[in-house]
Amino acid sequence: MHLGSMTRLVTFVTLLYIIGIAGCSILNHDERKYIARIEESQMTIHIQPSQFDTSWNRARQFVTIYSSRPILTSTDSVISSVKPSFLDRLFGSSYGYLVTAKNIHDSSGIRIGVYCDSWIFNESSAGRNGYILIDYIKTGLLPYPELVSK
Repeated sequence: MHLGSMTRLVTFVTLLYIIGIAGCSILNHDERKYIARIEESQMTIHIQPSQFDTSWNRARQFVTIYSSRPILTSTDSVISSVKPSFLDRLFGSSYGYLVTAKNIHDSSGIRIGVYCDSWIFNESSAGRNGYILIDYIKTGLLPYPELVSK
């Protein structure tokens, strides 16, 4: 690669990073407490069979609203967004989800997986989205919907 081309590439990537950082918001005290609390959660929860339909509908609703990508699969055991293309991974900033449900002994266990369809700088946002989703499935509460990156 020619030195001039390399310099332009580095400048372009740096500019994209700066734009991404500029789009980040500063969290207030209550939002920081909420994020700290949910980030202590596991990405797997176990629920009673009687709560499965309600919990699964919450997962389906969240993914439908907050996924930047179309829904690929939505069954009684899997909800997933379309996987990103190579160019989306390289230049995109969209978010997709994978939610799976499996029975574990006498209760249904919902395992949440979140993947980020974008460049490396959005990994923390994708992780935060996963924690927000698991908390929403457990509680039915979404106190700060503006914190979900989309």
